[in-house]
Amino acid sequence: MNYKHLIFYLSLSFLISCNDEEEIKPLSTNKSLLKSVPTKVFNWENVDWMPTPANQSPISVPWIGQGSIADLYSLDVVNDYKMINGWVLLYNTFSNQGISALENPYFILYNKYRGIMRIYTYITTPFVTTSTHLNDGLFLNSNHSSSIFNFMGADLIDGSERKSAYKQVQPKTLTGSAPVASNRWYMVEYELAYDDNLKNIPYNEQLLVWYLGYSNISQVTLNGNINGKIESASGSKGNLLDEILEVGEKFGIVAISGFGKNFLNNKLTNGSTGENKFNIPGDIYNDAIKGLSKGVSGGINSIPGSIMNFFSAMIGGSSDKPVKLNFNAEMELSGDISTYGALPGSPCSFYVPGTIIPISAPGYIPAYNSSLGVFNFDFKPNYKLQGSVTEWYFDDALEDVDYNFTFRKESYKQYLKFNPKLLEIANVEINEDFLIWWSSPLNQNLLWTSENVINYGKVYVNAVPETIRYSTIGYVGTNDETPHFAVRFKIKISPKDGSVPVLIQKTFDIEADYSDVRIRKKELR
Repeated sequence: MNYKHLIFYLSLSFLISCNDEEEIKPLSTNKSLLKSVPTKVFNWENVDWMPTPANQSPISVPWIGQGSIADLYSLDVVNDYKMINGWVLLYNTFSNQGISALENPYFILYNKYRGIMRIYTYITTPFVTTSTHLNDGLFLNSNHSSSIFNFMGADLIDGSERKSAYKQVQPKTLTGSAPVASNRWYMVEYELAYDDNLKNIPYNEQLLVWYLGYSNISQVTLNGNINGKIESASGSKGNLLDEILEVGEKFGIVAISGFGKNFLNNKLTNGSTGENKFNIPGDIYNDAIKGLSKGVSGGINSIPGSIMNFFSAMIGGSSDKPVKLNFNAEMELSGDISTYGALPGSPCSFYVPGTIIPISAPGYIPAYNSSLGVFNFDFKPNYKLQGSVTEWYFDDALEDVDYNFTFRKESYKQYLKFNPKLLEIANVEINEDFLIWWSSPLNQNLLWTSENVINYGKVYVNAVPETIRYSTIGYVGTNDETPHFAVRFKIKISPKDGSVPVLIQKTFDIEADYSDVRIRKKELR
């Protein structure tokens, strides 16, 4: 489904509700067809059955019973919905009032300590398909740019980006059952970044559109390793998932999203070598498993830099200490567009909490109407390099480049923006790492150093070498020999009520600024 279709459905859903609204008395006395509907709050964590009209068959809660999400996620994720751990209700279309049965109802939870929005929907419409995978997406239809999608689809985040859409393919089920059916629960989640501009935006100038669909994907290749089936939620910040649905096959970079404490272990195929289903180098993968174990049991400094370098991680937040992991990988998908489509009741739009939403606004009013997201780093800083570059030419052809750089550690934590609502209920501790690395060249033995040796592929953390001199001989332009920079934040969120803290790790890209670097050109004689 392309964005034109989304906008059409969005316009339709703006004029009429996604569900029957007559069951709740409107707040407004205006007899217009557009009615304000207060989100009906219910105690989701202490009920066995969802609120439904008397003439409808009972619907069990998502985490237990018929059609539960236990077929898709491990128990630390399934059982993570408690209010004490920060979950609040955003929207809800379930109700025990009304004379007609609910059609494809949903409710949305948001975690104040983690910035995660989870959408739970129950499909009541009779529906059968032979598709292999679920796919979902979130689209921001707005007259204003926003940074709330900044954390989606990247392990190394460009804070200056302003993405308006994110889509992903869901993993295979744990039991191997078909993923699409009626009378079944579905859950998708999105991590949102804090945008302090939302408070100035009118409700009707920014909407979130969520959709759930299905597709048939016959082959999956990750980092050159053919897996056959998608092992984890896989999303793209580019057009990879768009094109797979249009042309049937596409190759690109995707963000792998892992859920649950056992996520890495379950994808390990050889514990001694670290061989895994993602075809990530074994030593890095084993280091990630060890680092994750320390992070679950320890504190803010327990997550070492070896967790896949720019690995994005979120650990803790409940007694089961659920884990959310993100990293980028090369993926090739082969699929069949003939079985692509949307699930009943999809797409659906709703107002962005935290925008200016009057009580008279048509449609559902959020039960929690404050800006979402824990924090943000919403720009891309510059790092001024100091030193010189000498380019050697022979008959006007560039033959060699000498680099002579001096480095210094920088701090960027003063640019972090935290949600004021979070700071009211939690204490924040920040650990900052300054990172520098070089891409690995095609032929490492063709590089020489006159002072410090460059370890290609190694990430320098804080202990940045003061001076590095190196040269490329005969292989100019075949690889990226210049340094890269980033800042990694490890943030501990400790709720003031004493509930379980959360550890968050995010890495943000830094732009190398060569304006102060002296560039000299010389002829080889």
